[in-house]
Amino acid sequence: MANILGHNLPPEYGWDGQMSSTTVSGALTAYHSKTVAALRSMDFVINEETSRFGKNSATVQGAKIDHTTVSVRLDETEPGKTTIRVKVGSLGDRTGGERILDEIQKQPKNM
Repeated sequence: MANILGHNLPPEYGWDGQMSSTTVSGALTAYHSKTVAALRSMDFVINEETSRFGKNSATVQGAKIDHTTVSVRLDETEPGKTTIRVKVGSLGDRTGGERILDEIQKQPKNM
């Protein structure tokens, strides 16, 4: 949450019809670790075979036992800025995506 003039404001998330998204201050490597930790804390099993990590982008894919799938795309748009896009299910679930974005941002800074 942003703290502006002593007031906690909810984070602003975008929605493109399938994916929830936000841009955060922080390096790709840090947010990749936070994403994996957040998904595991929400009982998602990470699919190591389909997840990827590159120089300026990463993809983390996972699923729950009830077959709910998630795909998280992280792109370092500039040094110290990372855009996170989350798609829950095959068609996209805005509320689910925003819940995951919240959980990612709650993870400790030093991961």
